[in-house]
Amino acid sequence: MLRPPALFGILSLASSTFVAAHALAPWEIVQVDTYSPSGRLGSSTISYIKTTITDPNSATNATANCNIEWDGLTKGETPYGTALECTPVEDGSWEFEVLRADPSSERPSISNFILRFTRLTNDGNLYVGSVTLDSGIDRDLFFMCAASGFCYANLRPESTPVRVTPKEIGNRSSDLKEEYNPLVVVPEEVKGR
Repeated sequence: MLRPPALFGILSLASSTFVAAHALAPWEIVQVDTYSPSGRLGSSTISYIKTTITDPNSATNATANCNIEWDGLTKGETPYGTALECTPVEDGSWEFEVLRADPSSERPSISNFILRFTRLTNDGNLYVGSVTLDSGIDRDLFFMCAASGFCYANLRPESTPVRVTPKEIGNRSSDLKEEYNPLVVVPEEVKGR
């Protein structure tokens, strides 16, 4: 027969195991590469942000590549306001979105932006997490421009991995995945066109 202190010890051990099993480890961004073209005649006009994220909470492979390309030079496109699917993973799916980090900036920045990730697991749990990446002093990105005018940024080795804290925002059945759409705000001047 268990005495009360021993029973309490077993219950507290079981309780701490339960909490540890449900506490989420941060997601890890292990790669970020960005590029902005020079605008020189005959060269590419495509900018991009490419990132790789992994979910250490998954028992299976949950590492995804998330990429966006846009033509800001000839088409006036921006990377903002579009949620895109990342590469498929065994345990659910990933989406990501690039958000403007500096509201006063007129042009899209490849060296200062917010990445927002949405993760739907096979058991229907829905999570969201975001991180601001910046190339300032002691920041996560190394940024450089060449004499020809193109610019790029990537994660500094000492910043890798960048951790993203996931927050559970609901539970959905995996077959309802298509019904989930992140909120996209359309500026008034665009609505009136």
